[in-house]
Amino acid sequence: MAESHYQKAKISVWWDIENCQVPTGCDPHTIAQNISAALVKMNYCGPVSTISAYGDTTRIPASVQQALNSTGIALNHVPAGVKDASDKKILVDMLFWAVDNSAPANYLLISGDRDFSNALHQLRMRRYNILLAQPQNASAPLLAAAKSVWLWTSLLAGGPPLSSNGDSPQYVHNASSYLPNSDALRIPVSDPIQINQQTNFFHESPHLGTQKSSNIGRGADSKRKGKQPQRNTSQPNISRSSSVPIGVQEDQNNANTQRRPYPGVWGTPGCSQPSENVQGLIGVVLLALNTLKTEKIMPTEANIADCIHYGDPKHRKTNVKKALKGAVEQQLVVKQNLGSLQMYVGKNENLWKTVKPSGGNPSNYPNATWDEIQNFLKSSAGRSAIMASQCRYEAATIMKKMCLKELALGNVLQILHLVINAKKWITQHPSGWQPVNINVPESSPDWWD
Repeated sequence: MAESHYQKAKISVWWDIENCQVPTGCDPHTIAQNISAALVKMNYCGPVSTISAYGDTTRIPASVQQALNSTGIALNHVPAGVKDASDKKILVDMLFWAVDNSAPANYLLISGDRDFSNALHQLRMRRYNILLAQPQNASAPLLAAAKSVWLWTSLLAGGPPLSSNGDSPQYVHNASSYLPNSDALRIPVSDPIQINQQTNFFHESPHLGTQKSSNIGRGADSKRKGKQPQRNTSQPNISRSSSVPIGVQEDQNNANTQRRPYPGVWGTPGCSQPSENVQGLIGVVLLALNTLKTEKIMPTEANIADCIHYGDPKHRKTNVKKALKGAVEQQLVVKQNLGSLQMYVGKNENLWKTVKPSGGNPSNYPNATWDEIQNFLKSSAGRSAIMASQCRYEAATIMKKMCLKELALGNVLQILHLVINAKKWITQHPSGWQPVNINVPESSPDWWD
């Protein structure tokens, strides 16, 4: 059941319709209401600010599209042929939503794709509650991030989530009692993307695809900011008063609603909507800023660049200057000066506590830590990985991943500085990082005594 501070918190629903399709035999008019009913049963009674579905709408029957639109589900068209386009657009919109919707708040992701796992874990660390609806097979990291997990077929019918041990007799063994086990709409799923998804700063982003519907009911958020165009949309009022799943939605009241394209500063006076490429770059910057905050690292341009370039191989060639410029122009990131250092932080964020990479001394860390580092550098895997690293930041990420998992990366960078300058276990080229040499003695003096 929902924890007390999440019971009346906002809920956003993000539906990967390519990964969790509408089964034939399912009345699409009932989906929004049944999702609402399933949430109410778990005592999630807060307003739903959006149910957004993403996929190639040309492959979805017109009758299904019309039914989803008429019940307040926002369909976002993602053209076929662009690898992982749906995943990327869902990620950007999910991450941006958090900027205007601070924790505690609830995310319900309808997908089984592992590419969302890092983002969900980071959102959970920032006090967002994560709910998940999955197809039969979902990745373990994705499941681990969620407080409650439904099978997609159960959520469609307003049914219960799986039990905490993953075995829910009332549901798992009787899934056919909720929906017919029939073939789903055949929408091909692209190969997973690898994105280092970490967030907390994010502004609601515009739906990057074609927006076809309005905010749903259940007390849809009326306090959103920004001037937005008006659109007349046919949409039912979805009541929170009942948690009983519906089979056929009999009454659909038309309501004229004011819809703003998802967000924020896009399109406000003096701030035109950027291209999708720039929107994606801004998303990468915001991801990096949250990573640096979590890892206790100063958000300088150099550190942001290292975080982006070495956090994910896909971003190795990202133009960080262009990305930062776009983020500042769109007012999602602001510059702050700390002495002679220029920092970048998310809108409404303050500079966070950081670890000085060139500070500290060996006595700040226990003997066990130094023993672990020494053994790591002596190992063939550790030695090879460090010697192949391209910079100090990448070397620190390697040490954190393979050796110092429990420490923030800021602490690992400080330790690496001590390894180089105090321990002398690693030597680097005077003009840069490479070539790197490792020289770990069989026994080392107790620097901390």
